[in-house]
Formats: sequence, C-alpha cells, structure tokens
Amino acid sequence: MFAFHDFSAKMFFMTTLISDFSFVQSHNSQRGSGLFIILVAVVLFAALTYAISNSSDGSKNLSQEKVRLYASEILDTGNRYAETIARMKLQGIAEDEISFLYNGNYSNAACLTDACKVFAFDGGGLEWDTPPIGSNNGEEWFFTGDVAIQDIGTSAADLLAILPVVNEDVCHRINVLIDIEGESDTTALFGSAIAANAFVGSYDLTPDLINHASVNGKRSGCISISSLTSDITASSPIAGQPKIYYQVLLAR
Repeated sequence: MFAFHDFSAKMFFMTTLISDFSFVQSHNSQRGSGLFIILVAVVLFAALTYAISNSSDGSKNLSQEKVRLYASEILDTGNRYAETIARMKLQGIAEDEISFLYNGNYSNAACLTDACKVFAFDGGGLEWDTPPIGSNNGEEWFFTGDVAIQDIGTSAADLLAILPVVNEDVCHRINVLIDIEGESDTTALFGSAIAANAFVGSYDLTPDLINHASVNGKRSGCISISSLTSDITASSPIAGQPKIYYQVLLAR
C-alpha cells in the first residue's frame, strides 16, 4: 500500500495529462500533427511508470515501519515489566514472593496477598501484554528464574522476562535500537540450548548461562539460541535456533 495523498496527487496529475491529451488530440487532428500526440503518450506512459514504482517503494517503507514499531513495543513492554518489579521491591516484596499469576499459571505459594502479584491492581497493577501479531510466532511472554546473563549481578539466576521465537527482522531492529548491533550486523548465535521454566518463587541453583560477547552485561537483548525448552511455552522444545528477546527484571 502507499500513502493516500501521494496516490491522489499522482491520479490528479494523470487525469490532467489525459484531459490535455484529449484537448490536443481534437485540435491536432484538424492540423494533422501526429508527432505531438506521440510525445504526450510518452509522457503519460512515463507518469504511469513513476506512479507504480513509487507505490512499490511505499509498501517497502510501510513494512520497515512495522518492524520498527514491533521492536519498540517489545522494548517498551520489557522496560515496563522491569520498572514494575523494581517498584515492588522498593515496597518490600521479597524476590521469592513475586508472582506473575495469570490464567492459573505462575502460582507462587509464597505470595499470599495481591501486593506481590504483578498482574493485580493492588500489586504491580499491570495487565497481561500480548506481543504484536507478526512480531514472533505467537508464543506469549514468559517469566523465569532459571537463566543467568553473563556480567549481570552474580553467577546466580536472574529473574527474566522472555519473548520466544522473535521475527528475525524485529530481533535485529531491537538490537539496533539498544546499540547491540549495527545496521549491517546479523544477530549473534549463542550455540547452547536454554531450559527455562515458569517462575513460581524459586530460582535455579545451577542456571543456564547466556554468555556471548554481544549481550554480556546487557540487561536486555535479542539473541539466537540452539533450542528452548520450557514448561510454559505452547510448544517445547523449540528447535531451529530460535531468536529470543530477554529483559532482566531482577539481577541477582
């Protein structure tokens, strides 16, 4: 698709030329000037070619804008989760009391009131966020305490929000926006498999470690892994070097 105003302008230009062509044709038929009619026809053809070419460019621009929009939305969601956890910690919620209870998942026995529930009005006050359609394969965000990020906190597991199977272009745009990649770079492949189950109050004592120069010390990023295993994703394991976006919610 292309912008309506651009299309209207092009159509107006085309209509004007056609009108002029008709006018010239009626007069030149009397004067027998066929050469001028041919020249006008060439101009009309060139204008049509220009309109079609610009329409195609508009479609490309819209696609890139959608990629940028998806990347920004994912980053905003991750930041919102991190800010909410930081605020709950300041209000006295312990790291093992945090609950992401939603639709019967993430039940944490240590969380006894709504104050420790991220998706409760009296707790984090957030609503469940569904990723934009097309930004990934349809998997939902999930939360885990089974993974550590190199050079973030200690070697203990961090509390993470993860969006699995992110679209390749969206993953790249995320990393460009947060200065992990340049425009011409490709998303790094971290060769290991990750096992990350739903967070229900406990942290893995021997967490899987994401250790790659591109994201070491980064509180968020998008990276390819060899596979993902989880008890909360719609499918598991997810093979084929899926790209995951992670956001550190709590460094430990």
